[in-house]
Amino acid sequence: MGIQFLHPPKHSLNKASVAERAVRTIRTRTARILKANRKLAPFTAVQRAVDAHNSEYNNVIGMKPNDVSQEDSGRVLSRIINRRRKEQAGFGGIRAPRFRVGQLVRRKLFNAKMFRKSNEPQWDNELYIISDIIFTEPLYSYKIRKQSSDKSLHDSYSETDLLAYQTTNKE
Repeated sequence: MGIQFLHPPKHSLNKASVAERAVRTIRTRTARILKANRKLAPFTAVQRAVDAHNSEYNNVIGMKPNDVSQEDSGRVLSRIINRRRKEQAGFGGIRAPRFRVGQLVRRKLFNAKMFRKSNEPQWDNELYIISDIIFTEPLYSYKIRKQSSDKSLHDSYSETDLLAYQTTNKE
């Protein structure tokens, strides 16, 4: 049918969204072509839609799909990934982690019910220290350890599962 596939990494967050967008574009173009020419066979309309899409400039990949070669595939894929990271982090690119190594944090209680009472605690009273920062797309994950221990906990926690501990100096 004229569609060529470039194979992105297996665990990419981008491949499904790019494919879904391409399918939606082809489907919309096909519907427009069929509406303009009702006597046209559906397969012919799909072929025309694919040909039209492949011969027009695409902002996501930075060129016409017909012009992409196997040598360009790495550059096109990195452009898609970098574009997604910029969209997720705002216009400044990948944002800095919310916490830093050595910072005191509290951990969210995971046994909290969905419809909990407002007076039930949501955060653990024990203080933890950030021991390592791991970049996991699109957010950061953090390894934490107890204040009294040098050994990190086995789990890693996302930014939404941790709360920075604020020290107050009252005199």
